[in-house]
Amino acid sequence: MATLQDLLKKTIDSGASDLHICAKQPPKIRIDGSLRTIEGAKPLSAEETKALCFEPLSEEQKKRLVLSKELDLSFSVGEKARVRANIFYQMDTV
Repeated sequence: MATLQDLLKKTIDSGASDLHICAKQPPKIRIDGSLRTIEGAKPLSAEETKALCFEPLSEEQKKRLVLSKELDLSFSVGEKARVRANIFYQMDTV
């Protein structure tokens, strides 16, 4: 499974504005307003989706996400970019 950093690098390198991660679907990127599946990406299990979404979170952020079922945050991708994220639960899946 790719890491979140790998997926974000592909997003940045492709010039996409967004990365969408959802259980039971392959990761998708938004280019010129259209969602496109990342080349070669396979559908993610609920466990893989959760692992990717929890990757950049501190322990405190993980607790807040589990309790409130939603979290807004920002973080850096190396020196390439600053990312804003919204993580939420839908039908008990991140």
